[in-house]
Amino acid sequence: MFLENITLQRVLPCTANKNKIKILASLSTNVAELMPYINGTISSAVYNREAGWITFRMGEKIVTLYDRKVAVTKLLNEMDAYETLDIIKNTINEIEAGKDRITPSTETKKMPTPLDIYKMLPKKNCRECGEMSCLSFAGKVLTGQTKLEKCKILDEPIYEKEKRKLEDIFEMFGLKD
Repeated sequence: MFLENITLQRVLPCTANKNKIKILASLSTNVAELMPYINGTISSAVYNREAGWITFRMGEKIVTLYDRKVAVTKLLNEMDAYETLDIIKNTINEIEAGKDRITPSTETKKMPTPLDIYKMLPKKNCRECGEMSCLSFAGKVLTGQTKLEKCKILDEPIYEKEKRKLEDIFEMFGLKD
């Protein structure tokens, strides 16, 4: 087995959501050599080779792997933390075991910002989605606090191209359920 264990080191309050926690854990094996394979496998991955980290989404959770540690945000509790660490360990081991069938990627994808998303929205600030503005809506869509489907104006034929592009972006970064 490539990665024997992941040891929970710290449990902290989550800065993104006060009702959740974040954790820091250490890895028993250096995973730096595996990062291009993770990047080539996980569509939501954002890899920064120079800085030595890769981040990806697991549902609402955000996982950031470094060579010998991992940080995870938006966890429900410690039980969720341990379950998530097991999933991460299994995922890393599966990728390592199958890396001869994976095309590694060192491409650095740029995670969209709320402003990037806002530029593709109708910008009507109609509040039908429940937000005060389209920019606020864009930020909440990116953090998983609301869904793109809440913007009903995007369903209008005139916005079909923008909606398709947004859906593609969300799929690429694992933001779409």
